[in-house]
Amino acid sequence: MPLSVLQEPRKMKTGRVNRSFLRPHMAELQTLRGLACLAVLFFHGLWWYIPKDAVGVAGLLRNLTAEWHRGVGLFFVLSGMLITGILRDSRNRPDYFSRFYKRRALRILPVYYMILILLALYGVPKSFLELSLLHAANMAPMLGIFMAYGPLWSLAVEEQFYLMWPAFVRRFSNQTIAFISIGVFVNSVILTLMLRTNSPMASYPIWYAAHGLALGDLLALYLRSRWASRSNVWNLATGFWLAGSALVWLSRTTWVRPQVGMALGCGWDFIFAAVLLFGLLLGTSQFEAWTRPRWLQFFGDISYGLYVIHVLIFMVYRRMFRPGDGLSAILLQFVVCAGISIGLATLSRFTVEAWFLGLKDKPLWRLAENRAPASSDSSKRNSLCVLFSAPGCDSSKESLVE
Repeated sequence: MPLSVLQEPRKMKTGRVNRSFLRPHMAELQTLRGLACLAVLFFHGLWWYIPKDAVGVAGLLRNLTAEWHRGVGLFFVLSGMLITGILRDSRNRPDYFSRFYKRRALRILPVYYMILILLALYGVPKSFLELSLLHAANMAPMLGIFMAYGPLWSLAVEEQFYLMWPAFVRRFSNQTIAFISIGVFVNSVILTLMLRTNSPMASYPIWYAAHGLALGDLLALYLRSRWASRSNVWNLATGFWLAGSALVWLSRTTWVRPQVGMALGCGWDFIFAAVLLFGLLLGTSQFEAWTRPRWLQFFGDISYGLYVIHVLIFMVYRRMFRPGDGLSAILLQFVVCAGISIGLATLSRFTVEAWFLGLKDKPLWRLAENRAPASSDSSKRNSLCVLFSAPGCDSSKESLVE
């Protein structure tokens, strides 16, 4: 990729920058977020409980969902692209840091602290909860602390990324940021090769797990460059898809060391980057309507709460009913737990989360003032429109990530 790709975007004769791919609300990315969350739900609900030696339909389901935990990787690439874009576009604002951290805190922390309270009530070890309070759950395996709740490791990686990355984007040029992102990607792959274990938990610290975020950073810069024409984006997406597929195939060959296979797993990042680029191409074409099926838009909207809560619901169900490992028991467990998880995530999104999101544009010094819950009606109304498409609603006014 030429370095000129990463330079400041070239202005058109009208004085505007051609950013047709980048819009306040990119419905195709919301759809992909919904797919990623559902993939993780099916992985934890089916693959996790179906016995390894299962045959027949059970074995088929286990094999089918074996890689669906990769939805987390899609989240990472998507997050890197969106967050770097937000930071890049606002880095000249005087309230750059306060605005970003306030919005991230209002989006993430309410649900995060609610889940920590629920985990404490469930009886999760105190040492893990204390580490999670420090937003460092991904460090638990390295510190010899039991990883008591899996979804929190990826949230810790994202939160650490949010903490560090804004200073880099504010301080450095596009080219320097690109070099840093490439360095982070390569470094994480090299460090994975140096691991002495093939346990996935060994790769939870951010210096192993940041490759997806780094590739997303590069996508954000590329899409803001003068080289991001439709034909170039198509060619890049195709190249990413082919390269990623080749790396994933190599990672599964029996002649490579397990650590090499883990490192080659970065091929999934290239596949996800290709999916995002193809999604943007389709979402800005005459087939745009195909990219926003209402039900996937809905799951994209509740994805954060659903991702955070669903594993706990399965844990509570199994403690209460102790189901067997037969296929019918596992399917019943999945239907019940998935339904409860979706219901709780929906309730959270349109009440607690909507109320806090209603504060995102309020000045910091006024956040302590009393605010009636009714003030979040607009946020809840726009969110519900995604599912019910009520007349007079315009969900496009809501930013995808802000």
